[in-house]
Amino acid sequence: MKSIQWESSVAALQTQPSPSIENWLTQPYILSHALKRHCQHLGVQVLAQQFAAVDATEQTLSEQGALPFVRQVFLCGDDVPWTYGRVVIAPSTYQSYFTQFASLGSKPLGETLLYNNPDTTRSRFEYALITQDTPLYREIQAYLSLTEPMLWGRRSYFYLKQFPLLVTEVFLPMLPSFKP
Repeated sequence: MKSIQWESSVAALQTQPSPSIENWLTQPYILSHALKRHCQHLGVQVLAQQFAAVDATEQTLSEQGALPFVRQVFLCGDDVPWTYGRVVIAPSTYQSYFTQFASLGSKPLGETLLYNNPDTTRSRFEYALITQDTPLYREIQAYLSLTEPMLWGRRSYFYLKQFPLLVTEVFLPMLPSFKP
């Protein structure tokens, strides 16, 4: 399996996304807010929530051999999966904010726990081309039939005080064109 190469800019990607996907990658700071402008109802479909092994680029969130908590979701516009979200939560973060994570249910993580919290900071985005031979593509394909040879994604670290978590957002083929 091939490892995903995360880049600090879209221009650094070996294959450039369409203008619409580039807009989704770079424009909305809060993805759920932007998605809501394109549908009547934005829902969260929780696919899995568990302590799990992570990919090499997420290893920084494993602490002293303890597995991080991983939340996998689809953000769905009018019941159609538009984005895949993968949140990797360091064990210390999960323990410190257990009540908030346990009560998330089908609510968006960002709106519930991150964006209105003055103790939260966010890193710059990283961008990637996600091809069929990567674990992340196959992870998505376990939940959704995909025929496209590649997808694009972005990720950023959040810090709740000093406690880290990594949010990865992958843009799916059914996503409508971006409207600012």
